[in-house]
Order: sequence, then structure tokens, then C-alpha cells
Amino acid sequence: VVRHPRSTVFTVDLRYARHMTQLNEVVVDVRAVEVPQALHQALKQALALPEHTAPNFDALWDSVSDRGLPRQLVLQGGLRLLEVLPRETRLLAEVVDDYTAAHLSQPCVLVLR
Repeated sequence: VVRHPRSTVFTVDLRYARHMTQLNEVVVDVRAVEVPQALHQALKQALALPEHTAPNFDALWDSVSDRGLPRQLVLQGGLRLLEVLPRETRLLAEVVDDYTAAHLSQPCVLVLR
């Protein structure tokens, strides 16, 4: 964990987190996302998913089932994303809901900001 000078922003080096479940919150910046592929790329980067993860929700499910999700997955720009890509936002919410149903001891909440 690195604290940025003169800031309350912390950066977590995800290489040292064995599973996402060790993290309280991961923020995904989707403010500039316009197409589904960009959403998948942002999720892949923020969740430190394997490079070979395909840009679809089945592959996302497979990866998060193995690696876990943080307690909160925050989409910065998520309210805008809901307008721009409503189907993909709903599918992401379904992945998070399904993950929580399958991992009741390690639930994840999707937050749209």
C-alpha cells in the first residue's frame, strides 16, 4: 500500500493481494467508457485479471469465481455508465449478485457513483 504525498488516496499493488477478497474496495474509473470492450478492459485492469481474460461476462465470472471480488466494487462514473451501456451495467450487476450468492461469507456490493 502506497500513500500518495499530500493526499488521502492510497494505491494497492495488486500483485501482493492473493485474492481480491482481501481488499475492502476497488474503484474502477469508467467515466470515459463508451463501448463494452472499454468496460471490460477497465475491469480487467482494476481487478488485476489475467491478461488472457476474454472481454465478456462469462469470462469475467470465471475469473472472479477463482480470484474473488473486493467487499465493494465502486464504478466511478457508474451512473453515467448506466445510461451509456445499460445492458452491460446490468450484466455486471448480475455477476456481482451471483458472486455474492455463491460466496455468502465474502459478499461484494456494486456501487455506482
